[in-house]
Amino acid sequence: MIKRVCIYSLPEGADGDEFWKWHTKEHSIDIIKASSNGLKKYVVNRVTKVVRGKQICYGFVETWWESEEAAQKCFEGWKSTDLEEGNTLEIAWWDRLASGFSFAVEEYEVPVEDIQKSTK
Repeated sequence: MIKRVCIYSLPEGADGDEFWKWHTKEHSIDIIKASSNGLKKYVVNRVTKVVRGKQICYGFVETWWESEEAAQKCFEGWKSTDLEEGNTLEIAWWDRLASGFSFAVEEYEVPVEDIQKSTK
């Protein structure tokens, strides 16, 4: 099992609470559906307090994969997974990246297995 972490920023002009709701209730489901069974766990974290330094990101996502190969195969599939807003999953994912810093987070665990079962 491997884990990947992706740090992302709040899109310019976005409301933090609305973005959080969208990310945890809509975007994460698109990611899980497009990831087939390669994704084992998906956790979305939102910064709630800066512990040290200047806040330079909004949150981060933790993903757990069966193997590096499973993760890479899935990421390749995101390049061709189109979303309603006209972007691919890959663009929606990577456009939110930012630099890291020390922070406390709010965590939301997306029920990967339940969503995967409902799409079969």
